[in-house]
Amino acid sequence: MLMSEDKRTCAEFVDTIDKLGTRLNTNTQYGDNELKTWLPPHLEVREGERILDVGCGDGTQMRLVAETIKKDHMCIGIDNDPEMIAKAKRLSEGFTPAVDFMVMDMDAIGNDNSPFKDDEFDLMYSVYAFYYSQNEFKALDGMKKKLKPEGRIAITGPYKDNNIDWFNFLNQYMDMADSIMASTTTFMEGIKKYADENFSNVRTNEFVNNITLPSYEALKEYWVANIYYDPKYDEGFEKFARKHFETNDKFTYFKKAQMIIMEGKK
Repeated sequence: MLMSEDKRTCAEFVDTIDKLGTRLNTNTQYGDNELKTWLPPHLEVREGERILDVGCGDGTQMRLVAETIKKDHMCIGIDNDPEMIAKAKRLSEGFTPAVDFMVMDMDAIGNDNSPFKDDEFDLMYSVYAFYYSQNEFKALDGMKKKLKPEGRIAITGPYKDNNIDWFNFLNQYMDMADSIMASTTTFMEGIKKYADENFSNVRTNEFVNNITLPSYEALKEYWVANIYYDPKYDEGFEKFARKHFETNDKFTYFKKAQMIIMEGKK
């Protein structure tokens, strides 16, 4: 594996609506498990709860959660990307029950000027977004402050050998940033440690999606859609992707995520 000298944090990598959409579509179209159907029951959502989706993207997951809540304006999603929030609002027009969105940085949830009250939420969750925080433990402290005494925080993110086959392929021709490798392998270990120290009831769930890309074209589309894509590596990708499909009729990798639920703040 190549050693990286790229010291950027995850928050410094630029994502776009189109890139995110392509990655999600790839994982859904070619995978054997869907996060959007797995998520709501594992969040243990209960009717009438007050919910905050941290890093909500276009609101797809929150709308699914809101179907269980059933009451208007009980679910709110925040994201620091104005374009993403604008899209979430468009997609949620006419949705029942009504849901709300605002542009907000997750690191500001616990600030003195936060729009949220202390002890306001029954459930605060983040899915494949929390590693974009500049300081995840400060963000968790802020979330804990806004959580009801017996409320729940649920953080879902990649861990352990997530994407290992994909990263092994990439490391043939490019240096992976240290922050990317940490966010996808060890990030959740720190979240678990925080949960154990700050909550009385901590439990975990595992999500695995096995993905099979049937062609060079599908693999290239996925490569270009990643946040660490850089055109200077296209020649290397071309070489090793073509070589792979000379002897294989597919490219397989798996997404592995862990959900950590923390309840009963100390």
